[in-house]
Order: sequence, then C-alpha cells, then structure tokens
Amino acid sequence: MTLDLPAEAQARLQAEATRRGITLDQLIAELAHQLPAEGEHPKHRLGFVGIGIGAALNGLRPIIEVMTVNFSLLALDQIVNNAATMLHMSGGQFNVPLVIRTTTGAGRQLAAQHSHSLEGWFAHIPGIRVVTPSGSELTNTVITNLRERSRWGEIVVYASGVGA
Repeated sequence: MTLDLPAEAQARLQAEATRRGITLDQLIAELAHQLPAEGEHPKHRLGFVGIGIGAALNGLRPIIEVMTVNFSLLALDQIVNNAATMLHMSGGQFNVPLVIRTTTGAGRQLAAQHSHSLEGWFAHIPGIRVVTPSGSELTNTVITNLRERSRWGEIVVYASGVGA
C-alpha cells in the first residue's frame, strides 16, 4: 500500500507494524476500524481537531472538516487554548499549520442550532486567521491558497457560506 505521508511518518507506521508482528496493510486496516462510522457524532470534533494539531506538529498541513461552525464550539479548547497558542507559548519552536474548514450561517434548513455565524469569535483570537470567501466562485482559489497560508504557523478557520 502506498501512503501519501512524509517518510518519517511512514517509517513510524512500519516500525509499529513490525513491533506488533503484522503487515503495514493490516495495521492501517486496524487503525481504520477505530475511526468513527459514517454519521459520526459532533462530539468527535474535539478529537478530530486534536489529531489535526498532532499531525501539524509532526510536519503535515492538515485540513480538518467541521460540518457546521456550531460544532467547532465542541473543539474550542483544542482550537483556542492549544493550537492558537502553541507557537507563542513555545517561543516559536512549535508551528501548528492547521486549517479548519466549516460552514456558517443560515439557509440550509438545518434549524436554528446549526445556523450561527461564529467566525467573528475566531477572528478575535490571537494566532487564528479567518478566511470567508464572498462567493462560491472564489472557493477553489481560497482552498488552494489555504495550505500555503498555514505554512507560516497560522491556524486558519475557513468559514464558507451556505452556497460556497
């Protein structure tokens, strides 16, 4: 199996598979079974963001999908107290190039509890940049540039509107 991972990450996975006495494919299948099934619970967002932070600290530039901005509140501790402060609190030693992609606003018939526009909250947190395209035609351009932007250690919250 070919993995799209840095060589160091692949080496760690191979070492773990060897330690367990199984093949790399078996290890990946085992890890995949530990992932939540389709229709995962919003509470899993805390774990997803935590995994993204760990991946970013290990040299990857993950994009974490949070279905609606309301669910990001369940991961607020990871986003605000861990990811956003890591670069400053470590004296510039630990970079967390992470993108959190979410949808915001009303109009998708998801009822009041899923129709908030909370991107303003994130805009007031040092270490977080908020990107909100003005239309769906800009979405591809913005997504293409997000990883480049996150390279500098910024946590980017990409909050697209209903149609984007």
